[in-house]
Amino acid sequence: MKIGLNVFPVKVEELGPFAQLAERLGYSSLWYGEHVAVPWKFDDSRYAGNKTPFAADTKLLDPWAVLTYLGTLTKTIRLGTGICILPLRDPILTARSIVAADVFSNGRIDIGAGTGWLEFEFKVMKRDFKARGAILDEFLEVLDRLWKEREPEFHGKHFDFPPIGFEPKPAQRPRIPVHVGGKGVSLKRAARYDGWYGGLATAEEAASLKAEIMQLRRAAGTIDQPFFYTALYVWSAPGRDIIEAYAKAGVDQMVVTPWDWSKSSDDAMEAIERYAESIDLKNLAPG
Repeated sequence: MKIGLNVFPVKVEELGPFAQLAERLGYSSLWYGEHVAVPWKFDDSRYAGNKTPFAADTKLLDPWAVLTYLGTLTKTIRLGTGICILPLRDPILTARSIVAADVFSNGRIDIGAGTGWLEFEFKVMKRDFKARGAILDEFLEVLDRLWKEREPEFHGKHFDFPPIGFEPKPAQRPRIPVHVGGKGVSLKRAARYDGWYGGLATAEEAASLKAEIMQLRRAAGTIDQPFFYTALYVWSAPGRDIIEAYAKAGVDQMVVTPWDWSKSSDDAMEAIERYAESIDLKNLAPG
């Protein structure tokens, strides 16, 4: 089992030192989320414990800028978006940003991609909320074309462009791994790509969802390709017993936040040291 960290709530001025410490301690990855246009009022019921994990005045940085920055300060730890709301973005500009992060990190980037859920953002950005699933499908196809083809072009319903030059290609070949977030219809999309990333409340839920994804991968003809299953454990730091239960359920990696970030992130760096010691991080069986 690999243990990653949710760095979205880490203070901006501590992101660099935090990443370097996490790498030294043996954490497997760092994940930074995205929101583009945040309203002043939220529906807290969407979150575990009826607690929204961000507010309108939360400091929200562009995830690809953050990961590029962290990539220059670290050497081995993987860096991902958890998640990037691709339907709100332009695919060519975003592809450029992702490649920059991958090149500067020497191929350590993971794309956590999702459709998004906050309709308010789509209204502000003048994007079609109802079509966001179809837009994401085309977006991921565009990324594949840009990263694999010498003269990429695309002609779809939502994106259309003639042959263009797109260099450099990513450091990772044939493409940067895509981990699809979301449940329901999103699982079919995840089955076509490289992994799944999302919140899982219990090991039983993790096992059930994994079985569903595997069935969809058999139907998609991708069952023999590598697939990485990541569980975001949002509000508390799981103990060794919970980690082992998730591992038995087929989870490859847990992404945790080992401090009470609903109150403050003041002790984030001390917290990841304490947590690494409490679970004997460096001696966990590899995922």
